[in-house]
Amino acid sequence: YADFKAYPIPDIERSLLDQLALRLAGVGLDIVDLLFYHQPERSVLIDAKKVLLDVEAIDATGDITELGKKINKFPVKVMTARMILEAIKRKCLEPIITIGAIMETPYGSIKRRSRHDDPPHFNSWEDLIEDESYRSDYLAELHLYLVASLSNQKKLASIGIDPRGYHKATEIRKQLVEVLIKLDYDVKDHNQNTKQEKEVLKCIAAGMINHLYNYIGRGEYKNGEIRKLAKDSVINNLYPMIPNWIVGRPFNLVINKYDGRKQTIMLVNKATAVDPMWFTEIAPHL
Repeated sequence: YADFKAYPIPDIERSLLDQLALRLAGVGLDIVDLLFYHQPERSVLIDAKKVLLDVEAIDATGDITELGKKINKFPVKVMTARMILEAIKRKCLEPIITIGAIMETPYGSIKRRSRHDDPPHFNSWEDLIEDESYRSDYLAELHLYLVASLSNQKKLASIGIDPRGYHKATEIRKQLVEVLIKLDYDVKDHNQNTKQEKEVLKCIAAGMINHLYNYIGRGEYKNGEIRKLAKDSVINNLYPMIPNWIVGRPFNLVINKYDGRKQTIMLVNKATAVDPMWFTEIAPHL
């Protein structure tokens, strides 16, 4: 992991550059060679290409691959599309479509955050999570989505689910299904539950392969930089059996200290416990 960046750029910015780099590769252009009105650093553009190489969207020469052409057909982030395509191969498309839709929402989550002025009858989303969801924050999000789909829509907030996030995820999910149908994929032919948990986890790992972290102790994970697992990650519930390897999204939390100075806390959230041996199957080219 010596080649990983010490301080990666914010995930949202990276995701947009990944998409742009792939779109350009699809028409034979190299994002590194182009000039922009607001010019990113060259190293940032090179990193965007490396992400595409890691997920096999481009080859070593920078040309778009067949997989990259398929990814380009989806109106979502590169990692989301890569997950969906892996799910097609593994026959677990139904749950991954939902997870992908949640990932594409503005906050990447349908959890409703607790507030200090919540009335006593307001429950936390943690009360809805089952033990089998503790291996992945996205499995937990999937479980929340399924609960929401069976619940009184007017009472979602009172059970710990963000109504706006849920409805946005539902809208995006519908769009993804429409795209899949246009591409001649039969969504109904795929597993419609989370019983194939390992296959679902492998799909998540395939999309987030560039954010693989190794546990180094004291609640810290390393991928070039050292980050702490976010406190609201369901993986914390696995303690003391903390997973040695996770994929997750880097997140920098800036707080104001008592003396007025700002402090940046480097976190990894939206984490999923993985087996590193999966990558010999998911990404044998690495």
